[in-house]
Amino acid sequence: MITKEQAETQLAHYLKAEADILTGQQELEVEGQRMVRAKLDDVRKGVTYWSNILSGITGESVVKAKARLLEIAE
Repeated sequence: MITKEQAETQLAHYLKAEADILTGQQELEVEGQRMVRAKLDDVRKGVTYWSNILSGITGESVVKAKARLLEIAE
């Protein structure tokens, strides 16, 4: 069984990865080719998955759960 803490940790990781991608921190250049280490679509699927898991555990709405985690991270 997934605990609230595990779900919060995973969601926080995915939210950070999303922010890193959006701010260009997941990009690198190798031999003149720009590459991104993570795919935004895949990360957003992870955000949705863990938001739903956390929402099911806490009874909070998905939006409220994500907002609460973003406040904690700041």
